[in-house]
Amino acid sequence: MRIAKRRCSVLVTLLLASAAVAATTSIRSLGLGAPGTSFTNTQVNQVFSGRFVPNRQNEPSLAQNPTNSLNLIAGANDDFGEPPCTNTTPSKCQEPAGISSSGFYASFDGGNTWPCQGLIDLSAFNEFAEGDPWQTFDSQGNAYYSTLALPDAAPAGPADLFVAKSTDGGRTYPTAARVSGAAPPIDDDKPEIAADANSGSPFRDNVYAAWTTFVFGKPHYVQIVFSRSMDGGETWSNPHPLQPGVSPVFGKGRARPPGPDGKDRS
Repeated sequence: MRIAKRRCSVLVTLLLASAAVAATTSIRSLGLGAPGTSFTNTQVNQVFSGRFVPNRQNEPSLAQNPTNSLNLIAGANDDFGEPPCTNTTPSKCQEPAGISSSGFYASFDGGNTWPCQGLIDLSAFNEFAEGDPWQTFDSQGNAYYSTLALPDAAPAGPADLFVAKSTDGGRTYPTAARVSGAAPPIDDDKPEIAADANSGSPFRDNVYAAWTTFVFGKPHYVQIVFSRSMDGGETWSNPHPLQPGVSPVFGKGRARPPGPDGKDRS
């Protein structure tokens, strides 16, 4: 299913300003890294020019394109589409339903600048993206972005899991697919995804997702589940439990990049 595109050209001017004022620090000054080695820290999201930052970002993710090492993609819970937090004491931040908070960013110069930014749009599914991003590339340079989502009609949950796909290095994410099942009592959380980017693997370009499910209304009954896509993220297998039953102990799904033979390395 098609979803709306966000073009990076709209934000080029803003990001050029961001690059001009990005903070640079030396890791060596912090006592980290080998002698003589320095690293540059560049702000990825848009720099706010005022005295009070109206929105917030957290839970970032990062992935590198195996076909172009200068192409990096990042994701974060990003509230820039929501109303600003109030400039009061204490400050109040609103989180109205229906506004995506899954931000995406792309760099094509090794992370020096990030001219392509936007929010994952799931309005075609009558849902809105709700963060917990994770990202990966397949061997052809296609990017995948997993995110939780909430129905427009039921913004209190339960949450679903979607994976959006980019074929232009993370500039846009025009397509997405629901990965989680359709059972309404199941609440999905803590997703991770990985693609098999190994050229010699018999499972090359398979994409894998693992996440935690909760019985809605019973947050201590959890289960780790797994799904696989064999067609570039267009369709996904039914969620498969990785444990025999629900557990009262909290768990987190882990989707690790496969080894050269396409098998799990954990």
